[in-house]
Amino acid sequence: SQWNYLPSNLVLPYEKNNLSFYFASSSHTVPKRVRYQWRLDPMDKSWVSVTNKTAADYPNIPAGEYTFQVRSMNHLGAWGEATAYSFKIAPPFWLTWWFITLLVLIALSLVFLIVWARVKIVEEQKQELQRLVEERTAEVVKKKDEILEKNIELEQQQEEIIAQNEKMEKQAGELYLTNYKISQKNRKITASITYAKRIQDVMLPLLKHIQEALPESFVFYRPRDIVSGDFYWFHKKNDKIIIAAVDCTGHGVPGAFLSLVASNLLHNIIVNKGIFDPSRILNLLHFSVFSYLKQNETHNQDGMDIALCCIDKKERTVSFAGAKNPLVYVKKDELKIFKGIKNSIGGFSKYSDKQLNFKNHVVQLDDEPTTFYLYTDGFQDQFGGKKGEKFRTVPFRSLLREISQEPVREQKGLLKKAFEDWKGKGKQIDDILVLGFKI
Repeated sequence: SQWNYLPSNLVLPYEKNNLSFYFASSSHTVPKRVRYQWRLDPMDKSWVSVTNKTAADYPNIPAGEYTFQVRSMNHLGAWGEATAYSFKIAPPFWLTWWFITLLVLIALSLVFLIVWARVKIVEEQKQELQRLVEERTAEVVKKKDEILEKNIELEQQQEEIIAQNEKMEKQAGELYLTNYKISQKNRKITASITYAKRIQDVMLPLLKHIQEALPESFVFYRPRDIVSGDFYWFHKKNDKIIIAAVDCTGHGVPGAFLSLVASNLLHNIIVNKGIFDPSRILNLLHFSVFSYLKQNETHNQDGMDIALCCIDKKERTVSFAGAKNPLVYVKKDELKIFKGIKNSIGGFSKYSDKQLNFKNHVVQLDDEPTTFYLYTDGFQDQFGGKKGEKFRTVPFRSLLREISQEPVREQKGLLKKAFEDWKGKGKQIDDILVLGFKI
């Protein structure tokens, strides 16, 4: 066997690892029937199958040491001695010892640089942390000093508060005792006022007496306080009936005292003297108040507004006279008004000792029912509604015209509901009095 032109110990570079082996065997008898087998050790674990090919191709042979063996078989089936050729394929440069060594050195250098950089960063962070710790420590010390100062201040304040609390407890005890005394006095005063109400209630005419004389009638009476400066007056003699709505100066106790005076004066004029003419009654009441209260000497300003009617069943008339307060009557759903004069009864003024210009207004009754209303100014002066305004005169008269179409006994409830709805949660500011009767 002979390997032409191939040196022994051949070393091929890695990029020349695609090899083809060409071989031939001489046979002088039957050359066409020569067969071959080969193998490349250690790539081939066994001989390749018998073939008549005279070339073996090995592409992409890895780096390493190899031995190529080939043998031939003649036409009689006898194998000849195998021939072999050994060679090497050098590894690529990245698998060489020097390149690997270089890579290791580079990797070690990188590791060293990373470790060195990390150590430097940690050292810088340590220094920064140390600086922050020192700053925070200084802040904590400062805060501690401030807290100590605050604690001292709080202790001082606490001592002051304790002293103040002791003082306040003492004052509270004194205040409680004072309040108790005041409440006791208020209880006594309230009891006295409540008793005064019983006296005032006795002064007022019984509703059943009014309704006996005027079956279709009602009284809507609502004092602001326990006792009232408003009151109603009633007297019947034979065919004549006197009914009046009176509003004395003030409300509560002062108004109640004046109402007792006015009621007695009316009783003296009407019952004792037998006077039933409205204008004469009011003139005499004016002089009586002026004289009784000694207003010329005391300059007392108290007085009253009044609306007074005389009902003559025989003559079928209703006569009216008033001081500030009017008479409103509704007939066939038409509302009409008789106004009182602009002066009040009594009061220290240029009219105190002079006869006032009272005038009788007369309504002639017929078969058509007529509803009459006498009232004081408490209802129309009440604040309420969405804007907190007064109810006012015109809306009040419109309300009277509306309820006049209802049964008289139901009108009181309608007035009460209208008042409550308007007042809402507000406070009643004055005494309320509305008299109504139908003839």
